[in-house]
Amino acid sequence: MNQSVKRYSDINTWFQNFMAQCIDKSIDALEENGHLALYIADSMNDSYVKKTHEYIIKKKNIQYM
Repeated sequence: MNQSVKRYSDINTWFQNFMAQCIDKSIDALEENGHLALYIADSMNDSYVKKTHEYIIKKKNIQYM
């Protein structure tokens, strides 16, 4: 079980308990004018990219490119 998403019962639980925390910690660790690159692929059943994008664009302290 190497994929984090397999540890959770559904995508929403995974996102709140893993991905959102990972993104927030990564943003907090950035130096001023730093960059964060994420590589995320959707599965046949779930849209991880859309959920991640929607979360990131709501952040006020970063610029999405």
